[in-house]
Amino acid sequence: MIGYEKAIKTWKPELCIVVGDVTSTMACAIVAKKEWVKVAHVEGGISTNERPKQFLDILGVGKSLIRMTFERAMKLVPADHVFIVTNKKYKALVMEHLPELPQENILCEPSMNNTAPCIAYTALRINALDPNAVFAVLPSDHVILKEEEYVSKLSQAFDFATSHEAIVTLGIQPTRPDTGYGYINYQKETIGNEQIHKVISFKEKPDLATAETYLESGDYLWNADAKDIIVISNNHKQIVIKGLKDYIVVDEENALLIYPKSDEQEIKGVVQKLLYDKGIREFVESARQIKAIRQDVEFWVVGELDAENPATIDKDDLVRWVDEDVVYYHGFIKDVRSIIAQSDCIVLPSYREGLPRIVIEGMSMAKPVITTLTAGCAETVDEGINGYLVNIKDIKGLTTAFNEFLSLTHDRQVEMGLAGRAKAINEFDDKRIALEIFNLVE
Repeated sequence: MIGYEKAIKTWKPELCIVVGDVTSTMACAIVAKKEWVKVAHVEGGISTNERPKQFLDILGVGKSLIRMTFERAMKLVPADHVFIVTNKKYKALVMEHLPELPQENILCEPSMNNTAPCIAYTALRINALDPNAVFAVLPSDHVILKEEEYVSKLSQAFDFATSHEAIVTLGIQPTRPDTGYGYINYQKETIGNEQIHKVISFKEKPDLATAETYLESGDYLWNADAKDIIVISNNHKQIVIKGLKDYIVVDEENALLIYPKSDEQEIKGVVQKLLYDKGIREFVESARQIKAIRQDVEFWVVGELDAENPATIDKDDLVRWVDEDVVYYHGFIKDVRSIIAQSDCIVLPSYREGLPRIVIEGMSMAKPVITTLTAGCAETVDEGINGYLVNIKDIKGLTTAFNEFLSLTHDRQVEMGLAGRAKAINEFDDKRIALEIFNLVE
């Protein structure tokens, strides 16, 4: 207890979180109460891989940490401007805790990734929606006690990032020579009339002697974690990040993220209207054949049942396909880009088309394509270069195309996707087509 008392008197925390129910937990809680410090108790082992801490009511206030983070964000933006990046295994939990959040705003990683790729992924998704957007990156598991002050600082950061091409991070005024934080060395002079300081450098967690030097100088702040709480102006035209497991490819005009396939699953995405003449019956039967010999493949269906269209698939068929675990049905999603981003391949075995927009969208996001030798579709694919072409109503041919794609290395799949993106830009760009039509009319 003497050690706890010394630590609490030295550090003067606003909150003491104790974990478990051992003797040391009780000792720390008693000292904290004696020094008039708030105490929060977390049951030991309550956070699990199936339900991580962000989905728990750690503070006993009837809200999970992710819920509290979401509500703080909504003091600055509406719910449909909030995006959650998480692993796909937690999508249902996110929907449970944040029912107001549009489903398409949950960006699911196919594999576990670090913070930087997640931030980059979100930046590119937001940039596609609004190239002039400014966004903040907020951890879902932080405990924020002074919420009004926190929101005020974030609002100030938003204003600055809106008027400057800048990345703004929050620093915390240090009260002790703590070796558990990184530090930010900053200029004392503010930028204009703003309460914003230019960062000189970021320092890794120091030893005690170095931390004491930082504290004495007055030129350092604790790093709230530059990779966590940041506000970014989203008008950079070229970013290239390459990690051990993630590839992000960006050109001067557009940006896209290419994820490697998960070690656990390979994913096929079909995004289309739920019509029989879009080839969905053939898609399902081919999926059934693939899944009979492989369990590491998912086949996704996205779309809406249109009762007024006589070609709409029967609801009972869809229910049966889902119950048999042949396909995963995402339902109707207004903005399908998040689904395309998580897919390895776009499949459209249609009987007839004009120019298939979903295929062009998939190509523009560097996704290989499997489609049919019918007018409109056939023009989108160079066989074996950016995808595969099969005859209409040809289940055997479609299954062969699936197997061909599944046999490719990841690098080859990436090459195929990039070839499709180049083709989409060079041959199917809306502005280019509009200009050609204009020139013909003129």
